[in-house]
Amino acid sequence: MNRVLIIDDELWVSEVIKNIICWTDYGFCVEDVCHDSLSAMELIREKRPQLVLTDIRMPEKTGLEIIKEISAELPDTMFVVVSGYNDFEYARTALTYGAIGYLLKPIDQVELEQIVVKARGILEDQRRYHVVETCVYKEYEQTIERLRKQFFSNCFEGRQDSGLTLREINRELKLNLKEGHYRIVSITVLDLRDGTTLFAEINKLLWKRQLPVLCNEVVSFLYRGKMILILNYQIDRSGVILEGLQSMVSDVTNKKFDVTFVAGEEFNDIGKIQKEFHRVKEMEFIRLFSSARFYLYDPTIDYGENVNTLLLPNLDICIKQVIKNGDEEEAYRLIQGAFERVMNCMGNNPVAFARGIYKIAEILQENLAEVPKSVREICIKLVKDLETAGSTEQIKEYLQKIMKEIIKAQVDIGEQKEKNTVAQVIDYLNGNYMNNITLTDMAEIVHLNANYFSEIFHKEKGITFKEYLTQIRMERAKELLKRSNYRQSEIAAMVGYNDTKHFSKIFRKYVGITTTEYRKLMVNK
Repeated sequence: MNRVLIIDDELWVSEVIKNIICWTDYGFCVEDVCHDSLSAMELIREKRPQLVLTDIRMPEKTGLEIIKEISAELPDTMFVVVSGYNDFEYARTALTYGAIGYLLKPIDQVELEQIVVKARGILEDQRRYHVVETCVYKEYEQTIERLRKQFFSNCFEGRQDSGLTLREINRELKLNLKEGHYRIVSITVLDLRDGTTLFAEINKLLWKRQLPVLCNEVVSFLYRGKMILILNYQIDRSGVILEGLQSMVSDVTNKKFDVTFVAGEEFNDIGKIQKEFHRVKEMEFIRLFSSARFYLYDPTIDYGENVNTLLLPNLDICIKQVIKNGDEEEAYRLIQGAFERVMNCMGNNPVAFARGIYKIAEILQENLAEVPKSVREICIKLVKDLETAGSTEQIKEYLQKIMKEIIKAQVDIGEQKEKNTVAQVIDYLNGNYMNNITLTDMAEIVHLNANYFSEIFHKEKGITFKEYLTQIRMERAKELLKRSNYRQSEIAAMVGYNDTKHFSKIFRKYVGITTTEYRKLMVNK
């Protein structure tokens, strides 16, 4: 219900205004009546009524002074001037200050109702506009958040223009990044169902620990099942910001979230963001070997650089060969061996483990070029899932699943190629069965080894190439015997046999009767 305040130093006038119409019929409720201007102004500031009806001539402050002063503070408040004087100058001044109407005493019911209807219309328009404005602003904020996430995700993956200046980034993404230091923080929640809830909780805790105040800018977004924070701050605040992050870890774990925080190395050039994110990504696997919940990059620790010492010799060649052979069991054993090699060579260095695992994943991804898009998407998702795996065993299983999907796709591709090849051959035979065609000739036409061609043809059709060609020729011969008067020798030549006796022998073996007997049988039918 819209609130109404009546101001008039004459008691009877205020009572008339209050009771002359049924205010609730118009969506209004008279909450207060004041008889002096000073207490009225205090009440307006406290209660913030939507509509104020005020007398003009009152002690201490006039109604016009009230309108002028309050309108400057509360521009949405509507005023109606009430006066016993039909003075055009009063009315003009009141309207200049923002009043929506002017009532003369004694109050006329119809005139008051017309002004109240007008006030209701103004309020409805304001609310509709506010709803639209709120929706537009919300959509704008969501768009900016999506753009920020897309920009920094592209930075992490090396797909973003690195030549942008801070000023350009700030302008495009509505940020307040400044020259100073940056730190990337990755927050992993083991139960991904808690991801959205955690995101909201972290944003609350950022303010609780005053990080948005301590930092020039804090960017937060969800990325591959994790929450990413990008902090930009002045170097003299590094210590207190780290303390705030560590306090957030306690806050989150106290709320029963199973999470780990990984804080990367400080850097002072936003152009290094991809390299620093990659460093954080490698550190995330520390959680698989430690029960701690907060990990900070330590530049004094040698995390190891030579990933090749972690891999089986010629692993890339071995993987390609296994995929080519289509042997799932051998693939399973190869990934098992590659995984165990990384585990055995990593020492006490989880970052080395991460580098080995990501290198194996990279080699696997090199074999995705020829697989269907749907399979490629499955494998890429499994690679991303490595980042949030809950155990080393799960990581091994993801790698084996990737290998299995690639092999299955390659087998399917091979089988489809075989089907296409056989279909091509059959199409050729249907138009050329009358010519002298051998299996070797056909294999050359489809660019295959004769033995391999024979094998795939038999697999697809269930009979040999020679048997299939004979079948086509015999069926055509039957048609000619039934529907024409050609001699046997002519029909033999027409279906690819130069030797009539040989043709007769093959026909009798295929049909069970001679050509003469078959023609008589068809004529009698």
